[in-house]
Amino acid sequence: MNNRNNMLRVIRFEKPDYIPVYFHINSSCWHHYDQNATLCHAMGE
Repeated sequence: MNNRNNMLRVIRFEKPDYIPVYFHINSSCWHHYDQNATLCHAMGE
């Protein structure tokens, strides 16, 4: 399944292969906390 078809399934709640997730680490957190720890936590490691 290509990205477009998967996105259409996501929008229609039709059991997509994967659910796209976009996240952002704001600048304050990135500079305040250890960057490796912040990145690992964001990636679920």
